[in-house]
Amino acid sequence: MSSKKIRNLEIGERLREVRKKAALTQEGLAVKVGCSGENISSIERGEWGPSGSLVANLVRELGLNEKWLTNGTEPIYKEGQVAESPEPYGGLSKPDRKLLKKMAEALEFATKDQKELLLSALKCFEVSPSKKKGREE
Repeated sequence: MSSKKIRNLEIGERLREVRKKAALTQEGLAVKVGCSGENISSIERGEWGPSGSLVANLVRELGLNEKWLTNGTEPIYKEGQVAESPEPYGGLSKPDRKLLKKMAEALEFATKDQKELLLSALKCFEVSPSKKKGREE
């Protein structure tokens, strides 16, 4: 295997790691950085490396150190960037982010029935569109 292919695989693994920490789908990240979900998928599989402009967008949107993304050196996040609060959940309090993270981890191993039960329980917390709009203003 060529060194370029190995490098692309490593970048892909790092990208997948931070995308999942940010609770983003491939498509969701793609929208933020201006590419397609297929591009993100191809990068994560190591099929090809991201262009310089895509690296810049990923670094900006995820708050990453470019050197960490491209070669695994330096801390993952830029100084002052809170790894626990990437978009879209940056507006949540730290305890709420921790709760959300635990819920996401639990969902990974939940059965279909457990997921349906959770969805049913969450319906009592639904906020009407008018309340959401008032909260944003």
